[in-house]
Amino acid sequence: MFNEYWGVKGDFGHDEFYNDADEGVKYNRLTAHAIYNLGRYISLPDATNGYFNVLAHGGLGVGMFKSNSPTIRPSQRDTDAMGDLILGLTPQFWLAENLALHVDAAYTVHFSQHFNYSGEFRTPYGPKAFVGGQFNASIGLTLYLGRNRSDNDWR
Repeated sequence: MFNEYWGVKGDFGHDEFYNDADEGVKYNRLTAHAIYNLGRYISLPDATNGYFNVLAHGGLGVGMFKSNSPTIRPSQRDTDAMGDLILGLTPQFWLAENLALHVDAAYTVHFSQHFNYSGEFRTPYGPKAFVGGQFNASIGLTLYLGRNRSDNDWR
C-alpha cells in the first residue's frame, strides 16, 4: 500500500479444469492489480473497532490455456494466449498485530479465448475467438513484515 487508500500487487494464478476422462485445460496467468481500500472509504475499520476491512482490486494481465483434448488436430495449436481483466473484493479480518486472515473473490474476463474449459474449440470448425470468464475464490493469511510491519495499511 502506498498510502491508506491505494496500493498495487502482482500475482500468478494456476487452475486446472478436467472432465472424468482427464480431458480439459490448464490455465496460467500473470496479472498486475491496483488496490483501493474500500473499507477505509466507508469507515468500516472504525465501525468494527479495527477488526474488519475490505479491499477492492482490479487488474490486467495475460493468461494461457493449454489443452490436452484429443479433438485438437496436430495442425492446430494446443495453447491459447488471452488477455485477462480481473475485478474482485478482499475482506480482511484482523488476527494479531502483524497477521490478518483474508478471503478473495474475483471474476476474470478472458479476451480472445478459443478453447472451452473441456479443452475443445468452441466451434467444430476450429478456433474462433470469444470472451470467456471464470470466478475464483481463495482464503489466506497476510503477514506484515518490515519496518511498518503492523497492519497499518488497512487498520
